Amino acid sequence: MNSQDRFNIELLVEQLLDAEDGELVTFSRLSALTGLDIQFEHRSLLQRALEIVLDEHKTVYENVRNVGYVRMSDPEVIKSLKAIRHVRKTTEREIKKLSTTNFEALDDAVKPRHNAKFAWLIAVGNISNERAVQKLENKISDEISKINIQEIVAKLFLGTVDLDDETKPPKSGETK
Repeated sequence: MNSQDRFNIELLVEQLLDAEDGELVTFSRLSALTGLDIQFEHRSLLQRALEIVLDEHKTVYENVRNVGYVRMSDPEVIKSLKAIRHVRKTTEREIKKLSTTNFEALDDAVKPRHNAKFAWLIAVGNISNERAVQKLENKISDEISKINIQEIVAKLFLGTVDLDDETKPPKSGETK
């Protein structure tokens, strides 16, 4: 990446951060700002700017097809089903691919992997829809909803908490 690209990314980041919640930032506006075709030829610059805005500034944008990006408020981020739809479509596509394999002709060593992957994709696909999210939401009580699951999950993925150590029973003669 050259210095001109970095400069244009900084311009894009500034423009994205200046937008208000609900504001549409169009490709034509961003292209006029940089003098580059941001929608097609130099889309990678916009993608990098969007990553920076999300990672460093905790600001979320959602694509409006062939128009630009709209800045989302916290409630809009929560209501958005775009990621859930994406996961569902991706799992359906992967299930179709796995379905094309001739299971009987597979090596016995590969069959468990095939079945595990198939079962996992079906499970993820089944919970990746608005109805499943609504059911889960209805099951969560007021007390449980006060728990910051976001913080717990972040700790798990960052490796600061190891559930395996907490859930393992003590070895004989050992106390927890």
